[in-house]
Amino acid sequence: MKTGFRQSMAALHTWSGLLAGWVLYFVFVVGTASYFQISIDRWMSSDESLARPHERPLGNVELLNHAQDWLERHAIGAQRWWIRLPDPTGFVGSRDALLGWQDAGPDGQWHSLRLDPFDGRLHPAGGEPGGKILRRMHYALHYLPQAVGERLVGICAMFMLVALLSGIITHKKIFKEFFTFRPNKGQRSWLDAHNVLGVLLLPFLLMITYSGFVFFLPEYMPLPFERIYRGDERAYYQEQGRSSPPTATGIAAPVVSLSNQPFAHLGPNEGPPTWIFLYNPEDSAGLIEVRRNRAATDLLMQPTGLYEAANGRALPSPMAKGPVSRIHDVFIALHVAFFADSALRWMLFASGIGGCAAIASGLVLWILKRRQQALRTGHVGFGLRLAEVLNLGTIVGLPLAIAVYFWANRLLPEALAGRFEWQVHAMFIAWGLMFGHAALRERRQAWVEQLTLACPAYALLPLLNILTSDRHLGRSLPAGDWQLAGVDLTLLAFGGLFGLVELKLRRRWYGVVGEQRCKVLP
Repeated sequence: MKTGFRQSMAALHTWSGLLAGWVLYFVFVVGTASYFQISIDRWMSSDESLARPHERPLGNVELLNHAQDWLERHAIGAQRWWIRLPDPTGFVGSRDALLGWQDAGPDGQWHSLRLDPFDGRLHPAGGEPGGKILRRMHYALHYLPQAVGERLVGICAMFMLVALLSGIITHKKIFKEFFTFRPNKGQRSWLDAHNVLGVLLLPFLLMITYSGFVFFLPEYMPLPFERIYRGDERAYYQEQGRSSPPTATGIAAPVVSLSNQPFAHLGPNEGPPTWIFLYNPEDSAGLIEVRRNRAATDLLMQPTGLYEAANGRALPSPMAKGPVSRIHDVFIALHVAFFADSALRWMLFASGIGGCAAIASGLVLWILKRRQQALRTGHVGFGLRLAEVLNLGTIVGLPLAIAVYFWANRLLPEALAGRFEWQVHAMFIAWGLMFGHAALRERRQAWVEQLTLACPAYALLPLLNILTSDRHLGRSLPAGDWQLAGVDLTLLAFGGLFGLVELKLRRRWYGVVGEQRCKVLP
C-alpha cells in the first residue's frame, strides 16, 4: 500500500524523536535548570552568608580599588586581568564580585578569586559553581571532550528540529488538538497530552532549538567559516564587533586608576559596568575593555567600550555590527535569556519543564504502542525492554540524580580532596544506579520505587539546608532574598510533584486488575 506524505512525516516524527529523545531530555532538564544558574550557584556556595542582610555592600568604586590594588601586587607579569562587578539581576551576574588573571604565555593558566562585596576581602572562588556546571552539561555533556559533546548535542538538536517540523505537518488539526484532552484513556490520554504540550510550546521549542544552532554555528558548520575567513578566527570576531587583544610592546606603563574613570560611574540609564578586562596590564600597549549590561528588556548582548590602560583615553569602538551580527546576538540572548526579568525567567523555566514533559510523553507513547503489540504476540523483545529501561532511567532517574547532586553538595566534607568533582561524580553514579534498578526490577515496581525515592530526595533538601547551612528559608524569607529562597521552594514543589505522580500510579496500578494496568504506563 502506498504511503501518503503525512504518514511519512508521522514516521519521521516518531523515529527522529525516539533516536535522540533520551539525550534531548537530558539537555532540556539541565538547560532548564540553568535558567536559574546564579540562584543555584548561591545555594551551593560554601562561603556566602546571609548573616549580614542589613549590611550595605560596597559600591563599584570601592570594589574596583580593592581589586586593582590586589592585582597590581599579586598578578605581576600576567597577560590579562579581569574584574566582574556585582550584578544581581543579570544572567552572568551575582551579588559577589570576582577578579582573575591569566599567566603569561600562549597556554597561560587562569586564576580567579571571589571579592567579598561587604568588606573587599579575597576568598577562593571555590571551583565551578553548581549552576554553571549544569549549564555546561547542557551543551557539552560533561564527561565527553567538549568538541565531541557539542557536536553530539548539535546532532540531537537537528533531530529535534526535524521532529518539530514533521510534527507540524503530521498534526494538521493543530488547533483542535490543542483543546482536546481525554483523561484516563490510556494511550489516547498520552497522545492528547503530547499533542497539547507540542502545540502550546511550539514557539518556544522552535526558538530554543534553532537558537541553540546559532550559538555554536562555527562548530556545527565549519566549512563556510574556513572558506570565508581562511581559518582567521580573529577576523571573524572582529567582524562581529568584538575587540582583539593587542600585542605587548615590553615598555612598562602603570595602569590608570580604574575607579576614577568615567566607565566606573555610569548611571543606571546607561548600564553599570559588569565586566572589565585588561589586556597587557602595566604595558604601554595595555587595553581596557568594559562590558556593561543595558536595560533588562534589551535583547542584544553587552556593548563594549575600549580605553588605553595607561591614561584611560577612550578608543574608537570596534567595527559596528551589521544586521547579521545583530540577529546572531538576538538569537543568543533569546537562548540564554540575557534580557529576562524574574517573571519572564519563570515563564521560560515553566516552558522548559513543559518541553521536558513533551519529550517524556513522546517516549512513553512510543513504548505504549509497542507494549500493546507485544501483549498480542506474547513476546517482549530485547529492543523494547531496553527502551523501557532507558525511559525510566532517564525520565525519573535523571531528576533523581540531580537531587543527589544537591545532597552531595551539602553532605560531602569540605576537606575532601576534589570535593567539587565528587559532587558531579555522585550525580552520575546515582544516575547509573537508576538505570541498573530499572533493568533489574519489574517495570511497574521500578516506576513506583524511583518516584518514591524522588519525592523525599527533593522535599527534604530544604530541611537539609537548614541543618547544614545559614542560607535556609528561615533566613532568606525574612531577608526578602527571593533569589535564594526560590531554590528551596522550587525543590519543595518538585518533591510534591513527584509524590503526586507516585500516588496516582500506585492507585491506578494496584487498584485495578488484569491487563488494564498496561494502559497507564509502559
